[in-house]
Amino acid sequence: MLAGYIKVRLSQLRVGAQLRAPIYDGRSDRPQLLLAAGVMLSLGQVELLKRRGISQVFVHNEELERVTGRPGAGPMSGFRTVPLPARERKPGVSIGLPPTWKENSASLLREIERPVELERDLSVLREFERSYDASLTTTKNVFAEFAHDRKINSAVVTRVAEQQIEQIVQDADLYVSLGIKPVTEGYPSRHSLQTSMLAVSIGTIMGLSRVELLELSTGCLLHDAGMMLVPQHILKHQGPLSPADRYEVLKHPLHIANALSRRNDIPYAAKATAYQIHERLNGSGYPRKRQHPQIHMFARIGAVADTYLAMVSPRNDRSGLPPYTAIEKLLHATRAGLFDATVVRALLHAVSLFPVGSVVTLNDGRSARVSRANREQYDRPVVEVLSGWNSDAQIIDLGEEPALQIVGAGEALAV
Repeated sequence: MLAGYIKVRLSQLRVGAQLRAPIYDGRSDRPQLLLAAGVMLSLGQVELLKRRGISQVFVHNEELERVTGRPGAGPMSGFRTVPLPARERKPGVSIGLPPTWKENSASLLREIERPVELERDLSVLREFERSYDASLTTTKNVFAEFAHDRKINSAVVTRVAEQQIEQIVQDADLYVSLGIKPVTEGYPSRHSLQTSMLAVSIGTIMGLSRVELLELSTGCLLHDAGMMLVPQHILKHQGPLSPADRYEVLKHPLHIANALSRRNDIPYAAKATAYQIHERLNGSGYPRKRQHPQIHMFARIGAVADTYLAMVSPRNDRSGLPPYTAIEKLLHATRAGLFDATVVRALLHAVSLFPVGSVVTLNDGRSARVSRANREQYDRPVVEVLSGWNSDAQIIDLGEEPALQIVGAGEALAV
């Protein structure tokens, strides 16, 4: 037997958790190593183990709560999730935060309640869509003004950011579902607006206050405005760019940074976010190849939102990735040192491992669309059944249905 290890069911492993201790085969008293420390659990890995006939594994006791949600002897260093058991999750109560994330009386998350009804209110959806269209029109006008005379109307940008805060309080899942839609037209204004929406969703989960979220939103709204100064033939070019053209694209954060540098009406955090959003923690980003301690936290949040949205959206030389695949790539990139792991974990809490709007296959053969995230149970969202037996408008909270699991993921549907 392994000292300090406990046998658990394979189905209890939480996809997205990064192992700090190895996992071993649970089929014998002389177990074989299955997954090494440092590996980030993916759905594909769990499915592979299942196909090998493995139903039980050994998990270190100090790792137990973080990897499975079951309490163990004590947490290891680093991030720890503390899931709220399904029987205790009641509608109308605050969502709450894992203890390693910032939370205080000013956190906007305290104002957000779990929905009483899992099914969406179509009237609220239409209201959100109208507000999105209005914000998009405003953002386009701001970008056009910047392209014309290099000026930013900060009052208008602030009003868009304030509207976002009000909407996420009203319905966090509906808000993020609009923010993560693939951007098929209207680049760069539409991309910037939705990057801001996704970043606000992530920042809310991380416990930021209204003031902080306004600064984060403002920076993300403006981060790609500099693309308006990049020659159009470069933006429309099919295939790889020449070194000279790529250099022009990489200069776009400098354009907006220069425009904001002398402005006292835009907070420093917003300026830093717009300037540093393309930096990476390992120094591989641009424009200055900054590393972890030199990159503002809001820029790290914006980087994850910007990258996810870019991956699911089609570009001139490629199609968009399915949402689940984009999440997997983000997890691998985080392990490689590009992104802040705390931010990526907040993304999972905000949109789920299978993002809102994406189509999944359940282990009973039915297809379903993810309609709501399940926060700490980010691999078990709320879904709306689309096909199969007894599927008439059926809403299922997978967090309360342990027998049902997601076994496949596909493209996103319209909200």
